[in-house]
Amino acid sequence: MFYRLNEFELLRSVNQISQNDGGCHVGNVGSISAWKDEEGMHFNTYSTYRNNWCVAVELIDEARNLMGGKVAPGDHQWKIHAGFCQTSIKVAPNGGYPLLLPASLIALCPTCDSLLELWDCLKGKVNERKEKLETWYENIQRWEAQHEPILVQLNAMVNDAALEYAQVRGGIDQ
Repeated sequence: MFYRLNEFELLRSVNQISQNDGGCHVGNVGSISAWKDEEGMHFNTYSTYRNNWCVAVELIDEARNLMGGKVAPGDHQWKIHAGFCQTSIKVAPNGGYPLLLPASLIALCPTCDSLLELWDCLKGKVNERKEKLETWYENIQRWEAQHEPILVQLNAMVNDAALEYAQVRGGIDQ
């Protein structure tokens, strides 16, 4: 799967999420998902869990687990796994449940800020989360319309610079 954010940017975003919400009361949370068909993008929100504390946030590459740690570029399956519990983290650190930000939605994020906005789509009641997802997707489409040609040029420049650097350092035979 192609991700617009590299591993460093994903980790930076997860660290920001952890700094903002880790160990804190976040209120209502619930799962989100999306799928695309010929009619466009569709979003789904599921049950709401009330009165939650965020106890953990981590970036997971499921492909790395499946392939023994060696993943070719473009084969990553990044997901953000978050753990929540319904009482204070001091009272019940062993209880709780996970929520995932799916790889398909993370792949759409062009910036770290858009990933933080996607994280906020987990928070709130069912209708609030659906509205946030729709707004988030509209922002992504607006961003794409403004930046697509620049992205292609920048990616090509970064790839060329990385190859040249690796050749100079002796990491790649010429």
